[in-house]
Order: sequence, then C-alpha cells, then structure tokens
Amino acid sequence: MTQVESIYEHAGGAPAIRRFVEVFYASVLADPVLKPLFGEGRPEHVPHLAAFDAEAFGGPEVYTTEMGGFRTIIDAHRHLQITEEQRQRFVEL
Repeated sequence: MTQVESIYEHAGGAPAIRRFVEVFYASVLADPVLKPLFGEGRPEHVPHLAAFDAEAFGGPEVYTTEMGGFRTIIDAHRHLQITEEQRQRFVEL
C-alpha cells in the first residue's frame, strides 16, 4: 500500500507553509477591506497562522499543543464583528 502524501508534505512542509503565510498576511495588511480588522498587523500572526495552517494540512500539531488550539483562534476573533464582505475578501486573497 502506498502512503498518501499530506497536503502539508505536498506543499513543501514548514518552510513553504511559512512563506505562503508571509505572502498572504502581507496581502491582508495591504487590503482596504481587511485593513480595519488587522491595523498594522502583529508579529505573532505569521507564526500562529503558519502553525494553524500546517496542522490543518496534516503537519505537526504545534498549534494545538503549544498555541492553545482551535478554541484560541475562535476566542481571538469573536469580538471583531467581521462583516460578510471581509469574510469573502479573506477567502478571495
């Protein structure tokens, strides 16, 4: 039986996920629809989002074991009053 490669592995592992998140986060910070949510950004967003994405794509469970897990991401965004336009734009980017 052949082992199926995870999306994490297929994408190039931690370095590739980190680079993707860096590029994505820069586009979010530059976007006029999303800028009100992110302001000037925070340095911890990139490693947190990279760990979250890596885990979601089948990589190591760093986000769950070291950063508080899924509940933490929900709690961090709950108060932001994100609009449907902002949700759509985030997905588009």
